Amino acid sequence: MYKVELKKWRKIAFLFIIIGPFQYIIFTAIAMGFYAGGTFKNPNTIGYSFWQNFFSDLGRTIALSGRTNIISFLIFTISALILASSLIFFIIAMPILFKSDKLQFNLAQVNIVIGILAGFFMFCVIFTPWNLFPTVHMTFSKLFSFTSLIVLILFSVLILKNKTYPNIYGYLYFLIILLALINTLIVAFGPSITNSDGLFLQATTQKVSQYSWLICFMIQGFGSLKLINASF
Repeated sequence: MYKVELKKWRKIAFLFIIIGPFQYIIFTAIAMGFYAGGTFKNPNTIGYSFWQNFFSDLGRTIALSGRTNIISFLIFTISALILASSLIFFIIAMPILFKSDKLQFNLAQVNIVIGILAGFFMFCVIFTPWNLFPTVHMTFSKLFSFTSLIVLILFSVLILKNKTYPNIYGYLYFLIILLALINTLIVAFGPSITNSDGLFLQATTQKVSQYSWLICFMIQGFGSLKLINASF
């Protein structure tokens, strides 16, 4: 009975990682419709510019236009909290898929600690809108990026070393790691968001990186459900 209950909650966790990113995509799109306008380059723009606004703009209490952004803020914040929760539960549930190899299982357990830390940093990012706490927001954002990158690297290596886990899921993680690194390099060394080309480039690469990241975890959820149903 105990094993059945453990399998049940892990299946729920794997289903949750499908729902979490999916609802985030849907509700951030709705939040974009309520965004009160403005970009770093032009505070007079109307509404949300997909190619010149960032996801974090949706979580501002005051939009870059100077107008209140409370509806977009609430939709984005609730959706992001659901996403963060789904990631934590997924990471906690993952080690069972590596139980056939003691070393891999132990590394997956270590990854739980790093994953929970990454989830904590993500919560901190959500609760520190960058119009109110710009320095703190960016600090936690960098910490989340660093810890989540370690989680992705460990999972990708574990999957590729595992005899029963299809390699395609590990390669997907490597793809997301590559896109995240490209986005990081562009932010660090690319043109500034204070000019139009730099703003377009950074906003675009963020969208490509984050949407790929979201889709990747949805696919991982389907794969994990398939594996746990076949193995236990």
